Amino acid sequence: MKIDFRRYELNKHYYLEDDIDFSSISFSPTYRIRKIKSCHIKLDIIVFSEVADIKLTLSGVVIGACSYTNEDVDVKYSCKENMSFGLTENSEAEYYEPRLEFDFDPYIISLIDNSVPLNIVKPGAKLPSGGQGYEVLSEDDYNKKKAKTVDSRWAALDDIELD
Repeated sequence: MKIDFRRYELNKHYYLEDDIDFSSISFSPTYRIRKIKSCHIKLDIIVFSEVADIKLTLSGVVIGACSYTNEDVDVKYSCKENMSFGLTENSEAEYYEPRLEFDFDPYIISLIDNSVPLNIVKPGAKLPSGGQGYEVLSEDDYNKKKAKTVDSRWAALDDIELD
């Protein structure tokens, strides 16, 4: 979504609502978000002489990777954000954009990324207890097991007698 601040009169409210297609955006296969399925955006824009204030609301669905099974899961997201863009270099805004027309997509994608939980779990998925070459432990069990094991690099020091 490109926003051209020259199209808007100063000190006037503008309301935009649109669906954005992010199907061409690709994420790393190991990332928790695999694809942005849908994105609906509502913008409330006011342009002043040096600053543009934007209130936005995002909602939609992403395809995420289940933390337990690595299967695809539909995850709903929504967020509200107030942003201010400086149109001149000396303005006191959150973000400075040297052009009066700029691509708003990176800001939207980062807001979507922040709205999706870090740990996505498919409904009904169970945490695996272990497998070949690994085991899943709680933090308490891990600390108990670590306290019992002796690091072989330091085992020679146990034979030294100190008076």
